[in-house]
Amino acid sequence: MTWRNQLQPASFRGVPFLVDSDTMDGGRRGPTHEYPYKEEPYNEDMGLKARTYKFAAYVIGDDYFGKRDALIDALETKGPDTLIHPQYGAQQVRLLTYSVNHSTEKGRESRFELAFKQEDERSQYPSSTSNTLAKTAAAQAASQTQASSEAAAALGGRF
Repeated sequence: MTWRNQLQPASFRGVPFLVDSDTMDGGRRGPTHEYPYKEEPYNEDMGLKARTYKFAAYVIGDDYFGKRDALIDALETKGPDTLIHPQYGAQQVRLLTYSVNHSTEKGRESRFELAFKQEDERSQYPSSTSNTLAKTAAAQAASQTQASSEAAAALGGRF
């Protein structure tokens, strides 16, 4: 099987487009700490950066007006959705930017510059966590109150 046969047809929200070239940016995120009189910096690792996918893409054919308009509609629809990347397959992404170019020199085609950012809708907002210190303090206070009540009842109120 050749490498071309392994490429997947590109699409976003089910709207197909052709790809001349693509770029994927990724890496790690976090601040770099530099200290006086220390020659080596400390890079704080805060996890993976969200990947950015960029495409030089196009639609072509006698019906390119309809293909172009369908892709623009898909790009301008709010929220994340599935991008089928030729190299990496299905990815959950959100559109960052796009531009469209037409040339009278080349007819029957619209060229796009597309940029998408990796997105995981499950982690859209930080999740809350329990304040275990406050819960422990409240449980301890309740326990002490109950113990005091039981001791007073056992002594018949004599203390």
